[in-house]
Amino acid sequence: MNFLDHTLNWYRGEVFEALISAGFGIALILLALLFWRMGTTQGAQALLFPLLVLGLILGGSGIYNAYSNRAKAVQLEQNTTEVNAAFIQAEKERVEGFQYLYTFTKFLATFLFTVALVIFFFVSGKIWQAIAIAMIIMGLSGLVIDYFSKERADTYYEIILKQGEQ
Repeated sequence: MNFLDHTLNWYRGEVFEALISAGFGIALILLALLFWRMGTTQGAQALLFPLLVLGLILGGSGIYNAYSNRAKAVQLEQNTTEVNAAFIQAEKERVEGFQYLYTFTKFLATFLFTVALVIFFFVSGKIWQAIAIAMIIMGLSGLVIDYFSKERADTYYEIILKQGEQ
């Protein structure tokens, strides 16, 4: 497998992950609508807007990232005839450039979980508790997405470093 194939596989993994995120977002929207139509308690009704917002965020970003990464892969496939040192260096810098986002996601998830727990302990309003549930889902979604993304990025980075040594 040549270096370009590894790069394309990385993009394909990003597309797959984005489609899963989009699907989860759409599922949250459908779940929100079910709570709205079939939920009879205040808690079920309160989940409508937080889950809709979260579903729109995850679904929209998933669809955008799937489209964007697919387009990048196609462009790379069509425009790259040979892999040279400049391409490998650019990929190395690109991968290094987004590594901080994995740490940011961990801190953001921790913040969301903490705020959600505070809401559950100290606020009795159903709307606030529904928002807290959405915050927990958002934090967990970010951790799951980054769990797979970081693994792919680490693997790809190792390949970049090996390629750079040759």
